[in-house]
Amino acid sequence: MALITCSKCGAKVSDHARYCIRCKTPTTPEICEMEAPKPAPLVSAPVSKRKAKTRKARQARLIQFIFGLIASFLILMVLITIGFFIANIVATFS
Repeated sequence: MALITCSKCGAKVSDHARYCIRCKTPTTPEICEMEAPKPAPLVSAPVSKRKAKTRKARQARLIQFIFGLIASFLILMVLITIGFFIANIVATFS
């Protein structure tokens, strides 16, 4: 195993290594060719539009949470009512 010098940072790297351990530069030209092309930078919306979208999303989640609480409460009330109804029927026949 021989040591080679990284072309970018000058660190000593094994000749079997695919990348430099310090700067992560590929050590052989074949690895450079195998790397995928870098994606184009994302174009982001202006800050005001992003804040508006975030605010709308937060409001939508809050509304969903409130409706979930109301639905849970109503289901609980129905189950309690059914329980009392069954208890009265059982007490009537006992």
